[in-house]
Amino acid sequence: MLRIRENTDEIECGRTQGPFRVVVRSMGEVVSRVLAVGGTLRFGSGPEADVRIADPTVSALHCELIARQDGVLVRDLGSRNGVLLGNGKIEEALLRDGRGEILIGRSTLSIGARSEPKGEGDLGIVGASRAMEEVRDKVRNFGRLRAPVLILGESGTGKDVVARAIYRASELKGPYVATNVAALADTLIDAELFGHARGAFTGAVSARAGAFQLADQGLLFLDEIAELSPGGQAKLLRVVEDGKVRPVGSEREIQVNARTVFATCADLDGKMKRGEFRHDLFHRISILTIELPPLRRRPSDIPLLARHYLDQKANELGPRILSSETLEFLSAQKWPGNVRQLFASIYAACASTPNEVLLPPHFQLKGAEAPRSPLDPAAARRLLEEHGSLSAAARAAQVPRTTFRSLVARSGAR
Repeated sequence: MLRIRENTDEIECGRTQGPFRVVVRSMGEVVSRVLAVGGTLRFGSGPEADVRIADPTVSALHCELIARQDGVLVRDLGSRNGVLLGNGKIEEALLRDGRGEILIGRSTLSIGARSEPKGEGDLGIVGASRAMEEVRDKVRNFGRLRAPVLILGESGTGKDVVARAIYRASELKGPYVATNVAALADTLIDAELFGHARGAFTGAVSARAGAFQLADQGLLFLDEIAELSPGGQAKLLRVVEDGKVRPVGSEREIQVNARTVFATCADLDGKMKRGEFRHDLFHRISILTIELPPLRRRPSDIPLLARHYLDQKANELGPRILSSETLEFLSAQKWPGNVRQLFASIYAACASTPNEVLLPPHFQLKGAEAPRSPLDPAAARRLLEEHGSLSAAARAAQVPRTTFRSLVARSGAR
């Protein structure tokens, strides 16, 4: 049920009992707080705030969150710049599903159930879509195991981010070491991965440890594994199986204990059929597999990713705000380069304008679509009645949830 009043939005998409987690993103900093049922958190830039935010656009006492059995109440405390929820300012709003993201000044407050994945607060994986929640679940489950992990996904989907998340979830004592196999010349692969002895070849004036030795007791991430030569694949298979490496020019094997994570954007099935990738190596490294969805299949994560990137780059690019039209515009794109392309486009847009608020014309994207809303308010209302919840209806319409909620609001529903 969605009821819209002049000053209060009530959103009901299921019930949650709390406690709730509140993640504050401001000026490149991320802070997390837990809000128990019956508790209150006041946010602002002044000393009376429970959570102080170093944002000049945030009032001394800007807003408060009150956790109740039926959700989280958001209340503006007379701030200068207001509290934005979805596409409009609110004085008071009840988030009955315990989830939501509000904008205060240039800072955002993300509210969710504490039991839900905490996103970048712990694993570094940004996204609230069901697909990314499943990825986080796998990362947590696989982190405590020792078997190799194979990460599959298109270029730019964040395979390196997931590899580092596995390292964080594993609590290994050794270092995290990453090597891009595609960047290594065939003549250097053995030395880079397995090390070399002194005098093994011209210029080897001293012994050097390879990636496996450097990652001992830690995690070794080998990206673009499909580009490894047939000879390199055979040697890698042996290391993965028995944990022993033989440096180039040495007759002595060295025992290593490194957790291995592999990644590729290539079609390994096709490569195996063509004889370009060993079947036995594939079966050894793919005991545990994580497949990352392309960005076009999780458009609801685009606003979170965009704001996260701007938070990270705030010191370099300055404080920037994405208008609601811009978020719709970005969410409408196909992003063949996935998250990497999204971040590069945001960086270029910031570099092209001194404006604090980024608008669609600031983005120079090939084949860009105009900001769109495939529904009119009446059609959005019918979809809501058909699917029973805002989230399900927004997914069916393939539009961001905030956009869909705004359409339903404009339908005059009470």
